[in-house]
Amino acid sequence: MKKIVNTAIAFLCLAILATISSCSSEQMNNEKILGKWHIVKAKMLAPNGEVQDLTQEEIERISYINWTFLSDGTLIVDVQNESGTLSWELENNILVVSTGIEYHIEKLTSKKMILKAELNGYTVIMQFNKIE
Repeated sequence: MKKIVNTAIAFLCLAILATISSCSSEQMNNEKILGKWHIVKAKMLAPNGEVQDLTQEEIERISYINWTFLSDGTLIVDVQNESGTLSWELENNILVVSTGIEYHIEKLTSKKMILKAELNGYTVIMQFNKIE
C-alpha cells in the first residue's frame, strides 16, 4: 500500500513539474514576442504547394508593415503611417489575432519570428525581424 501511495505522489509531482515548465515556456514566448517587429519577407503557397509570386506592389506594401505587440494583449499594425489596433493571444505556439486568423509560430527568438497561416486555401509564411 505504501508503495502505491509513493508512486501516486511521484506521478503527481511529475504532473506539477510538467505544468510549471509548460507555463514558463509560454511566458518566455509571451515575453519574446513583445515589442516592434518589421516584416522582411513573405511568401504564399497555393493549395497545390506551388509558390505564388508576389507582385511588385505587394512586395513594396510588405516593406512598410510593422507589428507591435504590447503586454496588455494589444497589437498595433502600422502600414505606411496608418495604424490599426487589434488584440492578440498566444497559446501553444499559436498566435491568435482578433481578426480570427491563427498564426502558427514556426520560429521565435529575441530577434526573428516566422509565422505561418492558412488563408482561403493558401499558406502564407511571413518573416519578421525585431526592431525594438
